[in-house]
Amino acid sequence: MGIVQAPRNTRADRADSLMRDADTAMYRAKESGRNRWTVFDASMRDAVRERVEIEVALRAAVAQEQLSIAYQPIVAMDTGRPAGAEALCRWQHPVRGWIGPNMFIAVAEDSNLISALGAWVLRESLLQLARWRADGVVDDGFWMSVNVSPRQLGDPAFAERLGRTLRQVGVPAANLVLEITESVMVEGSDLTERVLVELRALGVRISVDDFGTGFSALGYLRRHPVTGVKIDRSFVNGLGTSAEDEEIVRAVVAMSSALHLAVVAEGVETEAQRDVLLALGVPLAQGWLWGRAVDPAAFAAAWAVRVALPAVAPSD
Repeated sequence: MGIVQAPRNTRADRADSLMRDADTAMYRAKESGRNRWTVFDASMRDAVRERVEIEVALRAAVAQEQLSIAYQPIVAMDTGRPAGAEALCRWQHPVRGWIGPNMFIAVAEDSNLISALGAWVLRESLLQLARWRADGVVDDGFWMSVNVSPRQLGDPAFAERLGRTLRQVGVPAANLVLEITESVMVEGSDLTERVLVELRALGVRISVDDFGTGFSALGYLRRHPVTGVKIDRSFVNGLGTSAEDEEIVRAVVAMSSALHLAVVAEGVETEAQRDVLLALGVPLAQGWLWGRAVDPAAFAAAWAVRVALPAVAPSD
């Protein structure tokens, strides 16, 4: 529920603006979860105006391909060598400067831009992987990890188009890992389930991002065609200091091993965290300990020589 307070003697012609303000407050309440109510204040109107401005600029950026992709290595813990990379979309606004993905991805989701944006990120990252393979920067086992939205997975033609893109760029389907949210498993429709099955039939691997922060359970992992999980950084942060976080990670590793799922820990920043993950048997990880996401040239310069040895890839 959104609530707006009208002062006494409010003119009748202000009814429309009051309804708009109440609507704005209602959407703010919805963003906070179920069974909420929010009282409107002027800052919300400013936030809506800013969001509209970002949406307009994002539409132009997507249409004119003004966005870029940075790549963060996903390393094999036993060797410290990259086994893959995650493709992360970046946007530098001509006036505002760098706009965080938490902001513009949310705008893209709400404005139906996410499908066009997601398709562009997929194609560009696969093209980059094809270039690295051709230039000998990475070996044949190296994979690209790309986030996909629930809206993309609700498109009945998504798997078919992706298969066509993989053939066009010359990248094997097994070298692509699609990262989905836990909500896809919990709230997904029959159509979404069918698309996931079609993606696995192509040979594409599917990993659950930010695992442990949502509502998924063992039953969901068994029922859906996923091949791996990513342990959320909120559990990695406490490793070395929090016994509870260590036990959570231990349980995720044991469960994943029983289900033959690949495990990646994200947000690794310290050697202490790395050492605990190694002791717990986590095979793959990413984080600032090995480097931030960088442009393709910087990635090749930093990692080309190091990936000469066979990389460890997630199991099918």
